[in-house]
Amino acid sequence: MFIGDLYIFFCINIILMKKTFSLIFLTIIITCTFLGMELIFPFLLKKIPLKIYLSLKPTEKLLGQTSKKSILSKSYVAIVGDSHASGFGDWKRDVVENNWFSRPDYQLTHLFHRITNQDIVAFGVPGGGNMLAATNFINLYNFVNSLWAFKLEKPQSILVYFYEGNDFYNNIMDTLWLFKRKYNINQLHDPNYFRTFISDSYLKNNSFEKTKHWQENFLFAKFVSSLIPKIWKQIQFKKNKKFDETLQAEKSFIKPNKILVGDKEINIPKTVQGPPFIGLPESDVLANIKKEDLDYSIYIFEQSLRLISTLFKESKIRVVYIPAPLSIY
Repeated sequence: MFIGDLYIFFCINIILMKKTFSLIFLTIIITCTFLGMELIFPFLLKKIPLKIYLSLKPTEKLLGQTSKKSILSKSYVAIVGDSHASGFGDWKRDVVENNWFSRPDYQLTHLFHRITNQDIVAFGVPGGGNMLAATNFINLYNFVNSLWAFKLEKPQSILVYFYEGNDFYNNIMDTLWLFKRKYNINQLHDPNYFRTFISDSYLKNNSFEKTKHWQENFLFAKFVSSLIPKIWKQIQFKKNKKFDETLQAEKSFIKPNKILVGDKEINIPKTVQGPPFIGLPESDVLANIKKEDLDYSIYIFEQSLRLISTLFKESKIRVVYIPAPLSIY
């Protein structure tokens, strides 16, 4: 009886040991697979279909841009600005709708890269004013350089977009109103005082200022954990809500332009932007936006250029003026 019990006990231990070895072996395989994917994932980012690429995090988008030859270039041109720098527009929208599994060109950086054969890296932030664009560029640059595996050189030159159609208003809403809530408006033109505001409001405690956890270095793991919820969210968004640009424009807070059609005065939607009529439209009056805010807005743009030039002294900085559609017409 004792020998039988001992035999059964021995058999059970063998089974348990086999299960333990199996679990250990499986854990090693999974770990090695993820580590392997972490190594090759940055190289795969340029091959990810455009529809998936657009849902990536800013760091992954930066590494996966196809307007450059390598993952991180040593000699490149940085594009800083709003949605124009990000590549938003009709071309992108058409490409996204018609290409599910490919990565065709969809914005100006691709044309620059194709014509000049030089690496072009976009640091655009949609819907942002000049200061938000400048600090997004600085924060994203610093964040990438804080990762273990990457070293992003400073750009050879920087093209800073200034868009006449909404940068004036964005500067007022993004930066000026934020300044007025916490700081003394009479000291706005004090460079040191304004730089303190920028540091506290835009640069410090920013999600892209630096890596805060060692897990952030594992891009593939972050990609896998965030991709499924994003895909599901996009499916639900398309299912429940159709995006009507005209309707959104009519609901928009700012309507800076009016035209006369026959005897009827009509608000031009925000998407058909024109030169800033700051202080004149009815919406400006209701929001207490005054003509002096135009000077503040220009000052904010100037300070954004000074901020970039201070941190990227070796880079050549050029301003690209983008006129509003109505100015062209």
